[in-house]
Amino acid sequence: MKPAGLSEGPIVPRAEKAIDTGDPKETIDYILKTIEEDLTHRFERVMQKKGYDPDDVAAGREYIEAFIGWVVYSHHLYASVTGDTGKHEEKGAHEHK
Repeated sequence: MKPAGLSEGPIVPRAEKAIDTGDPKETIDYILKTIEEDLTHRFERVMQKKGYDPDDVAAGREYIEAFIGWVVYSHHLYASVTGDTGKHEEKGAHEHK
């Protein structure tokens, strides 16, 4: 089954192949590489913007944008994978380290 009106992108063929072969490694490796490259890019952008001149408002905004792009994206990615939204109502909720 393919999403109606949407491009299947690079993952759907890999995921289907994994089902056919019984080996998910290519799909997993592709996804992990894509995530690693994206997170690395976002982190490098934060580090480039980090040493901004405090008197430069535009540079400060660029840093905040990069900072949010790194921290919030990392959080959302983690929450998407684990289902952990960070809203722990129960005491003793476990944490991955």
